Amino acid sequence: MQALHLLCQMNPAQALIVRAKAVELCRMPGLAVLLTLDHCEPDSDSELAGDLVAFVSGLLLGSDDKVRTWFAQYVRSCQKKGETGKGSTLEALRGELLSRLQRLVLFSMEQQDLPDCRVVQANSLLRLFCALRGIAGLKFTEDEVAVLVQLATSHPPPSAAGIRFVSLGLCMLLACPSLVSSQEHEKQATRWIRWLMREESYFGRTSGVNASFGEMLLLIAIHFHGNQLSPIADLVCSTLGMKIPIRPNSLAKMKAVFTQELFTDQVVTAHAVKVAVTPNLNANTAGFLPVHCIYQLLKSRAFTKHRVRIKEWVLKQLCASVPPLHPILPALVEVYVNSVIVPSCKGSQETTNEPLSEEEIASVFGQVLQDGAANGTQGKHAVGTGCVTSRDDTSGLMVPQLLLLYYLLLYEDTRLNNMKAIVTSGRKVKRYGADFLSQLPMRYLVTTAQRDERYAGLFPPLLRLLASHHPHLCMVDDWLRGEGGAVTSLPQR
Repeated sequence: MQALHLLCQMNPAQALIVRAKAVELCRMPGLAVLLTLDHCEPDSDSELAGDLVAFVSGLLLGSDDKVRTWFAQYVRSCQKKGETGKGSTLEALRGELLSRLQRLVLFSMEQQDLPDCRVVQANSLLRLFCALRGIAGLKFTEDEVAVLVQLATSHPPPSAAGIRFVSLGLCMLLACPSLVSSQEHEKQATRWIRWLMREESYFGRTSGVNASFGEMLLLIAIHFHGNQLSPIADLVCSTLGMKIPIRPNSLAKMKAVFTQELFTDQVVTAHAVKVAVTPNLNANTAGFLPVHCIYQLLKSRAFTKHRVRIKEWVLKQLCASVPPLHPILPALVEVYVNSVIVPSCKGSQETTNEPLSEEEIASVFGQVLQDGAANGTQGKHAVGTGCVTSRDDTSGLMVPQLLLLYYLLLYEDTRLNNMKAIVTSGRKVKRYGADFLSQLPMRYLVTTAQRDERYAGLFPPLLRLLASHHPHLCMVDDWLRGEGGAVTSLPQR
């Protein structure tokens, strides 16, 4: 290895070719590291300071499993007793990475906040250290822990890159328990998360990013309260973009911070209902959204426990949805209906949510209830529910109408299935009138869900409920005639 290294120093033009060959053959990882370090300008802050971070990240996070295993084994073997001396290649790599962390922290301290031009570099370094820890099993030194905590808890600018930095820093604290092992670092992390809670709305307004770290904080807190540690591990892995092992007992300290100091059960529910709904929510909307948080809180009955009204928020989010249908929306309707009819405590009326009123539902359908046909004028009747619909296409309110039809059919189904318990307890449960239901264009909506793949997730449950409670709308002859009309309308070949 030393001979090859000296030859490459004599002919630097061949260094990267030799490095690529070492990676291709999975041989001499130490040589690949040394050749990469040779191209790093010492104490350089420019982007031309070599490709060290990109190279090592590519080895650990690339698509080649063989290369990943090879380099991870190199890191593990170098940490064995007697092989972590001052002259080892791993030590040289760690020294260079630590110096880069220290320079970023210095910038952050000098300017009070992490400057925007350094956020992308910080994101790459945080993600690399997560990979070194989670994939290669690197054990952080005290110096590395101190600098990583200092950098991860920096205050980034309110930009898309800044939100990404916060998400990575938060996930790093969860994925690397050694960062909060000391009481001082735990307090530092707690202060930083508290700052995030205060600044979340400002970041969202300024950056223009809908799915920000506020929803992630809320979702983590909800999972911790429900002792659902596996979803937290999945969330961390998906945010970091890597599959790393996260043991449940390693989350104990962060769980205490979230549930006892930052997000008590009551704080979570009070905060969640104030979060704005996601405009134009559809299947292409990525990230951790407010609707995910509300879904989990409804599932755990947190709103009924603390008597927080959630009906208006649910209706607004349904009305703010557009095709293609987001997969969380049918599940949201299901847990909401369940929380309206089935009490969390037996015999108590106070432990259920408030159902939607007929007036609220009618305002979404608008003119449809009067002339029995879907038309483009329906949007102007939906203002009272928070349905802001400036969309001109006739499918503008199709998602809200389909979801509300699903709500009504599922509500009736759940009510009938729980009728014995309702009668026994003497509770009064709302029942939607037959006259009101008869005005809804059920057949038209279900047929639309069948023919348009953008609503495919709703068609099977809608058809099942329609066949159970309105069998006259599911006559075989009618459906066959409808299919026949669709076939004859196709162009002849």
